[in-house]
Amino acid sequence: MDDKQKIGEKIKQARLEKGLTGEILGKSIGLAQETISKIENGTREVKAWELNSFSRILHKDLNYFFSSDERNEFEIRWRQEPQDVSSKKNVESDFKDIIENYDNLLDLSGDSSLKSGISLKIDNKTKPDYKFAKKLAKEIRSRFYDSDFQFQGFRKQLEIKLGIKIIELDLTNEFTAASAFYNDSWAILLNKNNIIYRSYFSIAHELFHLLTWDIVDEEFLVSPDGNKPLGEKWADCFAAELLMPEDKFKELVDGKIKNRALTFANCLYIADILNVSLEAFVYRLKFFKYITEETVAEILKRDSELRIHFRNSRGQIQESDWPISERYFKLAVNCLENGFISHSVFAKYMGINQAEIESLLKDKGYWGGDYNFEVDINYT
Repeated sequence: MDDKQKIGEKIKQARLEKGLTGEILGKSIGLAQETISKIENGTREVKAWELNSFSRILHKDLNYFFSSDERNEFEIRWRQEPQDVSSKKNVESDFKDIIENYDNLLDLSGDSSLKSGISLKIDNKTKPDYKFAKKLAKEIRSRFYDSDFQFQGFRKQLEIKLGIKIIELDLTNEFTAASAFYNDSWAILLNKNNIIYRSYFSIAHELFHLLTWDIVDEEFLVSPDGNKPLGEKWADCFAAELLMPEDKFKELVDGKIKNRALTFANCLYIADILNVSLEAFVYRLKFFKYITEETVAEILKRDSELRIHFRNSRGQIQESDWPISERYFKLAVNCLENGFISHSVFAKYMGINQAEIESLLKDKGYWGGDYNFEVDINYT
């Protein structure tokens, strides 16, 4: 293969990654589709100005077109495969470009040691199952985290200690999360529009896929009958154990149970402490047989009705933005929701007028409603 053919092949590969047709690419540069076809087939030489245009339109460094090095294939696994093929290709192409840029920045800054993939080695002969997922979560927790259960530094731990690139893009609701391997790098893609606590669970879920990349076969990641694939269930099990370890989870729940019942407000409060969504929390309750499947549905229905969903911006609130402090504020809200203090006392504690309470709560991601709904506990 001569230089013209190599460059043409690179252009075609980059075009397909972007999900562009030859006609669209040609119009962007000012060339006919037939000319693009000749260039890609290596029968027409690329002029210098054209190559610069290809570089700009396809978001590729000029070195990309001349490099003869074999690069690691871009492998991506979606939690839920997007149906829009064109959008999917564009997102994957952007994701891949960002990983390349990320590596370049690490090289330039002298932090190239963080480029390498996960250092935790798992025997390729390991047979994955729920027991394995739970054991792996405990190992990750013991090796990489100092705290018993709080994960405020969760993302930073993965980025610094495991060299995982965590990338957020502004995506539509069709896109959930994905994990990828490229250029000896591991990366996780998140939808920026997911609520912050759901993103914690998404990161943990995708971490399982990265750790088990070579031992969980593709057959466990697809489901012909439309049900959740077994590999995704293992990832959920891993994430739940990592973020909500049994001993700490039961300690928090048992401490809030009164007369064999748990208030809806306390469900939210504990989920908040554990940095998980309400949905993840109640399914963990069901796993430990505190509640039934019917109760799970009832809680999530009430959650939907009351619109108790944390805003996207909540995770970006700085400590100085909270009244007094984040911990103080959340304790006061929990007491207000449970009816332990009145609105006037809450206003006094926050140093605001009573008329400002609703605005303050909405600003911090809380929506009004009846929080005293009780969850019957079956666990003994």
